[in-house]
Amino acid sequence: KKLPQLRDAINGYITSEQVGKLKVIKAHYESLESRKAELEELILALAAPYQQELTILQTAPSIRSEFTAIRIISEIGTNMEAFHSAKHLCS
Repeated sequence: KKLPQLRDAINGYITSEQVGKLKVIKAHYESLESRKAELEELILALAAPYQQELTILQTAPSIRSEFTAIRIISEIGTNMEAFHSAKHLCS
């Protein structure tokens, strides 16, 4: 009973229903990838005024991605006067 199923899997046999499902999944994945690219473009545009700060942040070890630097700035801002010390910032 299992041997025919195994042969079908090895030979790449899939039903027409499975083909239909795979097409829907592929279209959904491609749509998500497109939305992700649009969001990344929007985020980069919104972060453009902070390019100098982003560049400085990216010199720190382990902050290589521009999106990592953007996330940090979005959380703490650029006004460091709010923090009394580096320890206060990191706590």
